[in-house]
Amino acid sequence: MRRFFKLSAVAIVMILLTVVIAYPGKGQDATPPRIVPGPWGDIVDPVTPPIFESEADRITFYRRQQMRAISSHFRSLEGIIEYDAPFQAQAMQHIEALNAIAQHLQQLFPPGTAANDGETGARPLIWQEPEKFAQHIQGFQNSVIALQKTLCYTTPSDASEALTAVRHQCLACHQSYRVR
Repeated sequence: MRRFFKLSAVAIVMILLTVVIAYPGKGQDATPPRIVPGPWGDIVDPVTPPIFESEADRITFYRRQQMRAISSHFRSLEGIIEYDAPFQAQAMQHIEALNAIAQHLQQLFPPGTAANDGETGARPLIWQEPEKFAQHIQGFQNSVIALQKTLCYTTPSDASEALTAVRHQCLACHQSYRVR
């Protein structure tokens, strides 16, 4: 019986902690969960909507999403080319997505959107070396086009070197212009 009460007490404490953490009280900066209505009823979106304090924050948020998209398409191609995932028919779609994003990379870095001190993000050096930064972007664009051409004339398993060239361009730019 004592064991039952101990377990019950632990369960009650856990429930209370969950409620307190999930639904902070008044006076705390809490964003209510986002409700997504649809054919299966209202669904709670587990992603907390961001709060932006400036236009630079909105731009940085968008830029980071685009970089994640690049990474996702690259990793999908890596799965096909390097690890023989059976989705060769989708490889060109990932290349086309990379190419589309690559065409707008320069626009993702307007002045005033460098990372703040101590934060991860774009180094101020981007705006101090615009020609060199533009060369990095052009190198990425060219490597994506080369990968696309390679895949037009070979099988995905033969495109490993071209995929590595794309990755090299990403890493070279990040090494110079990204604060980790």
